[in-house]
Amino acid sequence: MPGPHRDGKGYYRLLQVALDASEEEIQLAYERIEELPDSARGAAWSEITRAYSVLKNQASRNAYDRMETGPLRTTVRRRRATRLNLNNARVLIVCGVLMVGILGFVWVPLYGSRFRTFTAGDALVTTQGAPFGTVVKSEEDHTFPTGVSSGAYLVSVHGTGELRWFPMNDIKSSCRKAR
Repeated sequence: MPGPHRDGKGYYRLLQVALDASEEEIQLAYERIEELPDSARGAAWSEITRAYSVLKNQASRNAYDRMETGPLRTTVRRRRATRLNLNNARVLIVCGVLMVGILGFVWVPLYGSRFRTFTAGDALVTTQGAPFGTVVKSEEDHTFPTGVSSGAYLVSVHGTGELRWFPMNDIKSSCRKAR
C-alpha cells in the first residue's frame, strides 16, 4: 500500500510484517518470534498471540484492517494546512500589514519619542496633556552639575517661570509640543 499508514493496535508491527503480508508470511513471522527467547521478543507474549490470532483469520483481519489501518490522510492534511506558504501573495500582504501594525502600535510608542525635536519657543505639555513649560534654548553638549555631559533643553517651567536644564532624552520621552 503506498504512503504512510497507521496500525492502530500495532498488530502488524508486533509480528514485524507489512500491511499487505500474506497468510503464509504472518504464519512464518509468528513462528520466528515464537522461537525467540522471552527477553528478545520485545513485547508481552500475550500481545503477540492476540495479534496473531486476529491476523491469521481472514474475517477478523479484514475487520481489523477496516477499523485500525488506513492512510494517514488527516495528519498529512493538517500538516499542509499549517505550513506557511510564502509564495502566496495574500500571506505576504498579511505579514506586511502585521509588521506595520507591530511598528505602529508597539515600537513607535516605546521608541518613537527619540525622533522628537524641540526648538526655542516650543510650548511643551506632558504626554498626559498637562502644561510643562516653554523651550528657551537647546545645547547638544551641556554639562550638568553632576559632571555628566549630554544634550539638554533649557526650559521655562510652567507656573513658576523658573529656567531649568533638562536632559534631551528625558524631555523627548515625557513631553510633546502643545497644540
